Amino acid sequence: MPITQGFAAARSQEQDWQPTGIREIDELTAYFHSRLRERPSEDALPWQVESLVSELIDRAKGLTGTERVILRYYAEGYAVKDISGLLFISVGTVKGHNSHIYSKLGVNSYDSLKAYLDVLRRCERLEELLQGGGK
Repeated sequence: MPITQGFAAARSQEQDWQPTGIREIDELTAYFHSRLRERPSEDALPWQVESLVSELIDRAKGLTGTERVILRYYAEGYAVKDISGLLFISVGTVKGHNSHIYSKLGVNSYDSLKAYLDVLRRCERLEELLQGGGK
């Protein structure tokens, strides 16, 4: 019976398991529970991705108000031509803002920007970027 209880405790994620008195089972259970505590949650991003996302959000603090509006339009799926009409500015002006946005965020193309926007949307941090690093 203690062995069965020990295996059940090892399989569970409960923190308040009772030792069985069998050293090997108790050590194994303690090991499994320590590994479970160290493991990031299912929702957590890998640290490399989290680092890239956090850096991008931090760099967004340097965007001007107009650049932030344009970035929001990109996040909503608008194209350059659409944005120029929405803001009553020329396509060339939007493209000028794009180069500033790319430079400030550290991306080198529209495709890279869209990829970052997609990652941020999936990890529910897009709004944090669009607000300039504030939550």
